[in-house]
Amino acid sequence: MSDASTSEEQTTYDTPAQAQTRGGYGSGWLYLVAALSILNTAIVFFGGEFSLIFGLTSALVAAYIFDAALAIGITVVLAALFGGLGFAVARANQFALIAALVLYLADAAVGAWAVLIVGDSSMLLDLGAHLFVLWGLIQGLRQMRAESADPAAGAFGVPAEQDA
Repeated sequence: MSDASTSEEQTTYDTPAQAQTRGGYGSGWLYLVAALSILNTAIVFFGGEFSLIFGLTSALVAAYIFDAALAIGITVVLAALFGGLGFAVARANQFALIAALVLYLADAAVGAWAVLIVGDSSMLLDLGAHLFVLWGLIQGLRQMRAESADPAAGAFGVPAEQDA
């Protein structure tokens, strides 16, 4: 085979879509959290008696404390932030994943505050969900770091072609 035909046969594995199909390093969790946070706020304002456990606790607390316009604004900003972080994480941005971990841990602290200080034991399930999502994000970070640490790996951990 000539070098020209070899280069035509090589497949590029460094596109964001291919990373997303490989798991996205936990970006799916961030998209889910963003979407369910908006849904939780809508449930509160439409008089619902329940909330979804995978949303942001801080957005849910804002929906109960503030008037509708401010709570919706806070929820939209937080959802956009987590959605944007998910977009960056899907493209193997370690800083975005670490930032998401820190922010989601802070959100879990809001839930812990609701359990310990306010006495809202219904938030215990929410805290468990936060721990599960944090575990998923940590696994994504471990995967991302393992792939970037492998010197033989190309972009997104796919082995680079060796020239003979």
